Amino acid sequence: MDATRQRLLPEAAHTRADRKVAYRGMHFAAELLLAAGAGAVLDAPYDQPENRAELARIAGSECKLIECHVTPGVAAARLRERGLDDPGAARSHRRASPPPGPRLSLLRRGPGA
Repeated sequence: MDATRQRLLPEAAHTRADRKVAYRGMHFAAELLLAAGAGAVLDAPYDQPENRAELARIAGSECKLIECHVTPGVAAARLRERGLDDPGAARSHRRASPPPGPRLSLLRRGPGA
């Protein structure tokens, strides 16, 4: 999701509004791929109910979720790597991210899904 956000909004921060744009971009790309008979892998926390609902709308029962969990220390290090050294920014990001949820979403429609 970060790569999508950076591609769509190069100067963006890790705000909720910026993440919403990234999710919309990823979901649109996934819809196009699925409509063409291909699969899609979406890498994002999916910690907000509306994002999970949109994922379900796009893929229905063909959505496979893979959950990956990290320790709080690893999560903090990853935030620092993304330039979120500001404790307020890190707290804001953590508030938007409850306990780790699905990380990768594999979407596939059609035979052999």
